Amino acid sequence: MGIEVGQKASRTMLLTMQHVRRYAELTGDYQAVSFDPQRLAGPPQDRPLAPTWLLGALLHAVVGMDLPGPGSVLVNQQWRFPAQARIGDTITGQVSVVGLREGDGTAELAMVVKRTDGAPVVEGEALVTLPPAAPPDAPVGTGDTATEAAT
Repeated sequence: MGIEVGQKASRTMLLTMQHVRRYAELTGDYQAVSFDPQRLAGPPQDRPLAPTWLLGALLHAVVGMDLPGPGSVLVNQQWRFPAQARIGDTITGQVSVVGLREGDGTAELAMVVKRTDGAPVVEGEALVTLPPAAPPDAPVGTGDTATEAAT
C-alpha cells in the first residue's frame, strides 16, 4: 500500500518519571518543573511537567516507524505547544498525510499530540521524504499503532 492523502497513524503512551529521567540523561535537561521534589509529592494537578521535546518524540516514532514509516526522513517541522502534559498523563500522537509532492518524493504531514482529555499539547506540521517502496508483504511499524486510510 502506498502513501495516500488522508492516511493517519497514531501511538499512545503513559508518561512516566522513568521517561523523563531517560530524556534528562540523554539531553542534560534537568529542569525543576520536571524534577522538583515538592511537585513529585504533590497532588495530580501539580505533578511534574513532561519536557515538550519528549512529547514531540512520540511524533517522531509515528513518522519513522508507522507513517510514512521506516526510511522516511524529517526535512522540516514546525511545532506549537498550546498546553502541558504531566507525569501520569496518557498522550496520543497522531500524524496525518495532508499532501504529497510526487515531484520530489515528499509528504506534508499534520501532527498533534493530545492528552486523554482531548487537549492538544503539541500541534504542528512537517515535511518528510518518503521511504523507498517496500514489497507488498513487508511489515510496517513495530509499535502500538492505529493506521487508517481515507474513505
